[in-house]
Amino acid sequence: ILDLKMPDMDGIEVLTEIKKINPSLPVIMITAHGTIDTAIEAM
Repeated sequence: ILDLKMPDMDGIEVLTEIKKINPSLPVIMITAHGTIDTAIEAM
């Protein structure tokens, strides 16, 4: 479970790194600061 806003790196950066290591790993992204563009980017 990732949040879009995190102290050291944002959730999109973490998601990118996770997908490099294991592309089939399911990830849940949550946030109170999202936009349509960030939702599409996270997909």
